[in-house]
Amino acid sequence: MKMNKKITGVIAINILISVSAAPLEDYNPDITGQLTVNKNYRPILMKYNGGSGIYGSEIGFNAKLDTQVVPNQFIKLGGTSQHGGASIVVDHSGNMLFKMYDADTNDEVSIDYAPQIRFRNNGKVGIGGVNPTTKLEVKQSGDSVDEGLRVVASGSSSTGNLFMQDNLFKIQRGGQSNQLVLDNSGNVGIGTTSLSHKLSVNGTIRSKEVIVETGWSDFVFEDGYDLRSLDEVEDHIEEHGHLPDVPSASVVESEGLSVGEVQKIMMQKIEELTLYVIDLDKEVRDLKAENSALKEMIGRPNL
Repeated sequence: MKMNKKITGVIAINILISVSAAPLEDYNPDITGQLTVNKNYRPILMKYNGGSGIYGSEIGFNAKLDTQVVPNQFIKLGGTSQHGGASIVVDHSGNMLFKMYDADTNDEVSIDYAPQIRFRNNGKVGIGGVNPTTKLEVKQSGDSVDEGLRVVASGSSSTGNLFMQDNLFKIQRGGQSNQLVLDNSGNVGIGTTSLSHKLSVNGTIRSKEVIVETGWSDFVFEDGYDLRSLDEVEDHIEEHGHLPDVPSASVVESEGLSVGEVQKIMMQKIEELTLYVIDLDKEVRDLKAENSALKEMIGRPNL
């Protein structure tokens, strides 16, 4: 190992070296504050930028310097034997930044200082080039499920995914799409992305109880309510094929069924039926009284 004759500042390095055919040496292309380990075989390059730029100390793996860019950006080495690379940076604010380079390309790739992982000095972590404002923040580079977060169950291959797609926040597992979807308005979808209501479900709901807040139909018992005659009801049924005020089968099929509204209509019909029964009971009572009077008139006992 040879050392540079001129070293500015103090550099303390502990290196554990395994047996390798690759040489170990330092390297200084007329730039102070720079040390290269393993120059000719997937080198590790360390440098200090001093006061220039926004970055302080940097480590580049499988890298060399691009001296055309100030303050001397790293470049991933080219060539078929150079598979991928990485850099670690500590900026002047104490944030730690990580970036990895594509292992599938043989080209030299310049580091653009857009880190893939950022550890801020306040403990917040950003992934995907984002400057995090929360404890963990992930920025997607596309809309696929693979751009989000994936959780793998312990001891199995079962997974769950959280990601953004088509401006919707999605949660899914087992490869099934649109299992749980949330839009910017707070509308939620289960099994669907057509979020026209606060909750849209493409499937069956099972519940012990559902509370629906809606209007009610006690107006039927108010004075002045226009109760249709049974003849009018019969005419409406013959003409339209359904009860008055009740949606037709075709409307329900195309627009769905509003549970609260239908419950109100059903109660309206029950209350109307009650009024019809009360009127019929009065008529029956009157007929019984009239029948009793007629029987007395003709001298026959009541039955």
